[in-house]
Amino acid sequence: MLRGIAALSVVFWHWQHLFFEGTRKPPVALEALPFYDVFFALYSKGWLGVDLFFCLSGFIFYWLYSAAVAGAAVSGRDFFVLRFSRLYPLHLATLLAVAIGQALFLRTTESYFVYAHNDAYHFVLNLLFAPAWGFEASPSFNAPVWSVSVEVALYVLFFGLCRLLPVRPGVLLAAAAAGLVLMEVYLPLGRGISAFFIGGCVYLAYQRIVASSRTEALARWLPWLAAALWVLAIVFASGAGQSYLGARLMHLYAAALLFPLTVLALALVETRRGHLMRRASILGDISYSSYLLHFPLQFAVVGFVVWIGLDRGIFYSAWTFVAFLVLLLAVSLASHRFLELPAQRLLRRHALTPR
Repeated sequence: MLRGIAALSVVFWHWQHLFFEGTRKPPVALEALPFYDVFFALYSKGWLGVDLFFCLSGFIFYWLYSAAVAGAAVSGRDFFVLRFSRLYPLHLATLLAVAIGQALFLRTTESYFVYAHNDAYHFVLNLLFAPAWGFEASPSFNAPVWSVSVEVALYVLFFGLCRLLPVRPGVLLAAAAAGLVLMEVYLPLGRGISAFFIGGCVYLAYQRIVASSRTEALARWLPWLAAALWVLAIVFASGAGQSYLGARLMHLYAAALLFPLTVLALALVETRRGHLMRRASILGDISYSSYLLHFPLQFAVVGFVVWIGLDRGIFYSAWTFVAFLVLLLAVSLASHRFLELPAQRLLRRHALTPR
């Protein structure tokens, strides 16, 4: 479920896309956005959902794969087939959809929508899953895929470190520190590396706690500490977090303290009480779908509104927001069930090493 919350927070952050006039962002009355009084933190800091996803991804990958990769129980070929089959089918579908949509939008309005660099070079970068490896001029096509592109690079780094070095806190902390330094040179990869390996450190901490006698006590009070840190984050986001320095401090606070502690607290609670909110787990299942599909869907909605001549002020309506969210979840569920899972099974059946 936490993955779904991270993906939907980015949807709030990107709601401002709907007001773009071509690639130009006009002034947006933030306080008039749908349900702003409740979700103001997501409208202003929803971009941090990507760092939460990186942290959670690091925790999950060290939990599921680190021992198997380090012990050579999983080959490099099989590891990357597993990841490719999960990520690439929907990425390719949304890339092609946005490429066609941008071409039509350019012909109709003489401008692209939101992202300007939709040329052949950036199309090839996207095809190779490399639109955020430092070779790009700016975000392009289905631009939110930048974080998935970074994730792919993280898989290579993760696999190499597990094979070549011991899976120990010192190694992971060094990698996370390298990511923090890299953020000053190239932000996307730096964000991904730092948050992912902090997530790996969280898994090692979880592993030690579970092996000790402290699980019960920590599972009781750690969630309260995490809740207090969330309250502090929301208060900070509404005030000092609006400045550039405040945003940098907010990012550091969230990526290095708030998100790791939240992941650790939830993991310990689930260890003590069993799976939490099982019925809402579908949000996690379709998190990748909702993340990759929200921009193409925004694109389609804006194209329809422009075509029938409606005023963009409709996007300040709470009903419009609810309708968009329901549509996004429905399309994401259909994508997960009828595109991603069948393509994943097909690719794995033909490409994985027979057991």
